[in-house]
Amino acid sequence: MFLHRITGTRVSASEKLYLDTFRRMCGENAYPNVAFVTTMWNSVDKGVGLRREVELQVDYWSDFIAQGSPVFQYNDTPDIAQAIVAQLIAKDDVVLRIQDELSDDRCKLGCTSAGAELASQLEKQLEARRQKIKSLNVSLREAVATHNGAKVQEIQAALDAQREKQLKQIKARDALRPKIGEETEQRIKEVNRDQNSKGERWKSKLQVFAAVLSPVIALTVHFILPLAGVSVA
Repeated sequence: MFLHRITGTRVSASEKLYLDTFRRMCGENAYPNVAFVTTMWNSVDKGVGLRREVELQVDYWSDFIAQGSPVFQYNDTPDIAQAIVAQLIAKDDVVLRIQDELSDDRCKLGCTSAGAELASQLEKQLEARRQKIKSLNVSLREAVATHNGAKVQEIQAALDAQREKQLKQIKARDALRPKIGEETEQRIKEVNRDQNSKGERWKSKLQVFAAVLSPVIALTVHFILPLAGVSVA
């Protein structure tokens, strides 16, 4: 399920990135098993909400919908929640694109479609930070040459802050890579054996998806979006 607050007046940069990551993780084969659920209808005028829903379906979700993804309006009642889940459970099992990619023992998250895209964006932002550090170093040398003590202190403080952020990001990125593979490998193997009942297979697949999705979202929220200048509440 892909949840979206109907109260939003626009689709933010972070939401676009989440949707693109979600799209790459699922793969077109899984689109019919994806449900888009709009929420918070009690907090918006019905007419306004319907117009926004149409915009979402036409401008952002059309490729999913064309392949059979249903769209639901969640009204905060147990009945509609149960109806959404029941419809998804009734669908045939599918293999997620990222699950299929990670089932190759040689493939880690970084070489999947979703992981490669996020890694690429992260590397671009890290390169921008390296250029910022390079520029600050030039400014620092100029300030030293002109004996501008106050300016030297200001630039040095900014340089130290940039280097600290850079170091944390590099360490976090490198630490995530092996951890992701270890966390998902066993669960993927369990699902691929396909020995369980329908309900248990569904539960296992959700566990696999959560195991893969969590580090991807963590990477996006904590590193890529802030580096890209997107504010995350």
